[in-house]
Amino acid sequence: MIDDNLSRTDQIWTYLRKDDGFSKILPTHGRHDDGQKRLDSGLKVADWNYENVQEPLILTFCIIAISIFKLCNMLIMVGLVIGFLFYVENADNQLKFLLFDSHAFFLFLLPPIILESAYSLRDRAFLESIATILLYAVIGTVLNIVIIGPLLFLVCYFGFAQLNLIECMIFASLISAVDPVAVLAIFQELGVNKMLYFMVFGESLFNDAVTVVTYNMFAAFQRVESVGLKEISLGCASFVCVALGGIIIGSISGLITAFLTKYTTKTRVVEPILFFGMSYLSYLLAELVKFSGIISIICCGIVQSHYAVENISSKSYISIHYFSKVASAVAESLIFIILGVALISHSSIWKQFNAIFAFWALFLCIITRFAVVFFLTHFVNRFFLGMRRVTRDEQLIVAYGGLRGAITFSLAFMFVIDTTDRDKVMVKNIMLTSSYVVILFTVFVQGITLKPLVKLIRIQLQAKDTSLTREINRARKKQEKCAINSHGLLAALVLFIVLSLERQHFL
Repeated sequence: MIDDNLSRTDQIWTYLRKDDGFSKILPTHGRHDDGQKRLDSGLKVADWNYENVQEPLILTFCIIAISIFKLCNMLIMVGLVIGFLFYVENADNQLKFLLFDSHAFFLFLLPPIILESAYSLRDRAFLESIATILLYAVIGTVLNIVIIGPLLFLVCYFGFAQLNLIECMIFASLISAVDPVAVLAIFQELGVNKMLYFMVFGESLFNDAVTVVTYNMFAAFQRVESVGLKEISLGCASFVCVALGGIIIGSISGLITAFLTKYTTKTRVVEPILFFGMSYLSYLLAELVKFSGIISIICCGIVQSHYAVENISSKSYISIHYFSKVASAVAESLIFIILGVALISHSSIWKQFNAIFAFWALFLCIITRFAVVFFLTHFVNRFFLGMRRVTRDEQLIVAYGGLRGAITFSLAFMFVIDTTDRDKVMVKNIMLTSSYVVILFTVFVQGITLKPLVKLIRIQLQAKDTSLTREINRARKKQEKCAINSHGLLAALVLFIVLSLERQHFL
């Protein structure tokens, strides 16, 4: 029934809204059943619509901040400021799309970072130093883990923390992951010799793969009732199998890319899509069968950059080159911003911060890094004949440049516990807070002081006419004269990133 006391106009509006879905788009007029007058929304010249645009708006500000603050320590500060502002306004729930998600990190943010790094390894200096790089990345990382883990357990044994041996080994695995972003930026700026550059670059790239594999191996040990010789043997076999499986899948994917690009001379537009599609497919296939996706995409990128790239046009090459760098920079920077936000949004975990455990974790992390680098370099200089010796100053820079970042951050969040067990919740919080301490110290203290240190000890630089940055620019000078018709790749990539993040509730 329509209220007879309403005016004719209000009766018409009430009738139109009745049971026909018009109430979703028509304004409310007149009196209601409760007898109270509702405000007329009416037509407005301008209005505040923050609720609908808040998430893409904040993300856009983050992307702009990426272009202004290029260093990872500054990006962490940006994240801290964003998190603090929303925390003060008691609106931190509006930052849910910027909260860290390990699943989204390993599926969407990490692959472009690893792929761009793999493409950058197309250099003779890398191939000449491959033995040293693998020695640092594989043997060095394993040594770091097997030294740090038991020593941290010894700290816990004396009552300073409540972690068992397996948990200490898991923590040692995640803090052994090296992030070279800040270090490589300084190296490029100063023009250091290419051997040192690729030693640090290659070691950190393969180091990430090794740490993730060992982390998963020790996490599997945690799920068994007891760990004996049989379990350790199976773990070692799994380590080798996971690595070899990733190598095989990645190499085959790269060779398939090289084969398919032989027949794209009339459809150049698909070449960049084919490159990125096959590399990402290699990552997903490896993860599908529980092999190493990181190793797979590294091998795929290396094979593509050495073989498939010979079949594509210069325009496609430039598109792949620049787009991979843009995607990597955006993903890496977003991770550091999210890290800064997480420091504020997860402030409750600091109630269980264990300062003694964090101190020993940081101390052992730094000392072990130096000891392993100097030990392995002595081995390289003595037995790897025919290679240029690694000087003492270069050893110092390699050891001091072992910053921790995205991988450490994500693996700490991945640690699976029984949330009903308060002791296990406390263990995870100790791991998280200690990881934060290690990351912040290495990024802010070591990262900031690295450039003055390189200048102080006068590291051997590349000759001026062949400095790393100059050489890269000269090698691509002719190609960059071509008009960069990116085949709509940029738009496609941006759309891919947006859809991927939206799927993971970032947007």
